Amino acid sequence: MDHSKRDQMPVKVIADAIETVTNQVNYRLKGIGSGSMASVQEIVGVLRGELMIFETDLARGTSSLENTEASLSRLAASAIFGLASSRYGKLKW
Repeated sequence: MDHSKRDQMPVKVIADAIETVTNQVNYRLKGIGSGSMASVQEIVGVLRGELMIFETDLARGTSSLENTEASLSRLAASAIFGLASSRYGKLKW
């Protein structure tokens, strides 16, 4: 696909999405703390779990814009925790 032909989003929309993910990260920090994920397999498992919830909502027809945004923000927050765990340097391979 020619990406130059896609609608170009305003920077404000992207900034709002980043804020939503930041809020999700903060929510997770308050709920489960800043504990590092233990392994790459755990990171993949967490991401797959979030993706499975997203896919299940779609398959059941229960997906909505609100559910989609919630699922995407949880996926993004999980990816950030995975990246932070990797940078922390204690992952078991």
